[in-house]
Amino acid sequence: EMTHTDDRKLVADIVRRHFANSVPAIECEIRQRHRDGSWVWLLISGKVVARDGDGRPAQVAGTCIDITRRKHTEALLVESRNLLQTIIDTAPLRVFWKDRQSRYLGCNPAFARAAGRTDPAAVVGLDDRQMSWANEAELYRADDRSVMESGVAKLGYDEPQTTPDGRAIWLRTSKVPLRSPAGEVIGVLGMYEDIPRERATEQALRSSEERYRDLATMLRLMCDNVPDMIWAKDLEHRYLFANKALCARLLRAQDTDEPIGRNDLYFARRERARHADDPDWHTFGELCQDSDT
Repeated sequence: EMTHTDDRKLVADIVRRHFANSVPAIECEIRQRHRDGSWVWLLISGKVVARDGDGRPAQVAGTCIDITRRKHTEALLVESRNLLQTIIDTAPLRVFWKDRQSRYLGCNPAFARAAGRTDPAAVVGLDDRQMSWANEAELYRADDRSVMESGVAKLGYDEPQTTPDGRAIWLRTSKVPLRSPAGEVIGVLGMYEDIPRERATEQALRSSEERYRDLATMLRLMCDNVPDMIWAKDLEHRYLFANKALCARLLRAQDTDEPIGRNDLYFARRERARHADDPDWHTFGELCQDSDT
């Protein structure tokens, strides 16, 4: 009566089998009623140490260890693991994890659907070269290696993907190193979300603007480091661009920004005002504007 009703059959069966020499020892985990009325978990270990002349058990020796705390810890771990799995499975983000060779170890249902599979188990063991996004596989694998080799997460970056139906979409992806309990990097954990077309267009525009700025910076450095005077004007003879040589040698401008939006007459008149005692000083203004036409 002290043994939990769900465990009585287990105990009776293991004892019967051991007495019949079917198993070498008695070992099982069962619940028994404590004297305070609560249930405790016990690890029962025992063995027949003597038999009578007919081979029937005559003596049994064994131990009984309280494992209640361990069982409670195990239950908490299972509950925590189940909760984490529920969060991963219901999250709208696509979640996946890979080994050191970038082979999929698992994923959530959202990722499996994005990969054209009905079950996450169908992804296990595959790599990106076997997925619909095979064209982007080397890009993804390079990111995996970078994260695993550096041990540093790569967060919130945009990348393309080819869907199972052949569409080209953009993703916002994050990857972090997957570590063993000892701290060793054993793979990579990743997650991503689709970027709507408008956001993808914005990203493309930002990338184009960055390339333009880089090109403009390179052009400015080249023009400012040659002795020749270089400029560009609009149809109204106003400066759109002026290099350092022109500003220093002809316009006497403070910097390369000052000429923008102004014409030669502005600088010619300023120089004449500075040298009012010499009416022939700095007459380039009219001449330059005449040469523009």
